[in-house]
Amino acid sequence: MDATVNDAFDSRSNRSTCRPSGWIGSSTALLCLSLLLLLLTAGCEKNTPTTAPETAEQLNNSDMDLDQAQSGVATEQLWRVASESLNAIESEARNLSQAISTFLDQPTPANLTSAQQKWRSAYFSYQGFYFYSQLAVTEAEVFAPLVQADFYIGAEPIQPGYLDYFGDYPYAGLVHDISVPLNPESLIKQHGMTDAEEIVLGLHAIEFMLFGENGSRPPIDYLELDELTTSNNEQGYNTVNELPNNRRRALLQTQANQLTTDIEGLHNAWENRGIGSIHSSWQDLTPSEQVLTIRKAFERTVTQLLLKTVASSTAANVATESSETETNTATDSSGATPQTNQNTDLPFQLLSNSQLAQALANAVASLKGCYLYLPETTGATITAELERAHQQLEQSSASGTPIDWSQVYQAIKDSSEAYQTR
Repeated sequence: MDATVNDAFDSRSNRSTCRPSGWIGSSTALLCLSLLLLLLTAGCEKNTPTTAPETAEQLNNSDMDLDQAQSGVATEQLWRVASESLNAIESEARNLSQAISTFLDQPTPANLTSAQQKWRSAYFSYQGFYFYSQLAVTEAEVFAPLVQADFYIGAEPIQPGYLDYFGDYPYAGLVHDISVPLNPESLIKQHGMTDAEEIVLGLHAIEFMLFGENGSRPPIDYLELDELTTSNNEQGYNTVNELPNNRRRALLQTQANQLTTDIEGLHNAWENRGIGSIHSSWQDLTPSEQVLTIRKAFERTVTQLLLKTVASSTAANVATESSETETNTATDSSGATPQTNQNTDLPFQLLSNSQLAQALANAVASLKGCYLYLPETTGATITAELERAHQQLEQSSASGTPIDWSQVYQAIKDSSEAYQTR
């Protein structure tokens, strides 16, 4: 594999800066969650010393300075975990693209539900790459292709009105802007054009196109129209390709195809070991620099996982309340349609408790790639706490039983404290 793989992402390097993926739907929500996290942390804080950031020089005398042989073993594990994750992500992306094609061929409720389920599988799978997306943030120079790839695959939050009708704007978005072609080149140009939340491509853009506002996208939105009506002519449409339904179909199919292309490009870039590749740039670092890079990413990832745990707990409560409201409303003689999500800070579709657990479990599991880089004195404790959190999440996801989010939060927090006391 030559440098052209990296160029697939580098050619877009003048786009808006990548934001780390997460569960939060807006900067406001993130601020609120951050404040909540501080309150939770303050409530159970232990008297543990804080440590200043390490440097490569300090690591030379630390409890874990890898020699060349150890560095090679650690690198192989780092790459293997990511490769396994990318294999799964690529497979799920293809399944999603096929399900979307089937739905567009026959836009029935059952086919829409199938495509939505495939979207969730792809989303959960991408969480298994979460640590590596944070690694890209902390060492962007080495992992530049990951920075670009994450912006095109997992960027959020998004402005839904940049894509399609939303709220009080029935004619919003690219679907209704007939001046914008809906081909890959055009969508790449539109992606993050003037703002990092003007997201056109990736999992979360597809999420909105499949689930719509409040998770209530009607299949009729994707019914193919083959002739102009009198009303269409009066509205100024000249061809059937300009009709919102047909443009919506074109947008969703292009998004699905491009997602598969971008994930394949990311996978190829990760596996490439030639000159100028990610692997080559990584090998140019000294063992101490590699340890420092991984530990910075580890600290950032654990912090983000704590925020995600709080967010998941909040979303699970909202989903439960919404389900109860829907059940009560279903028996209401008024016949009013229940609204599952009036707060646009939340996901477009409310994930169930077990689905939230699965997403977070995969994100926690992504840290396995860095275990050999952890401090020798506390590494066993750190990994044990992370495995405890992962096991709790996996059990809840598999059984569908409610999860005690405070226990998951505490396990992740204990791993962080063990790291700080090395």
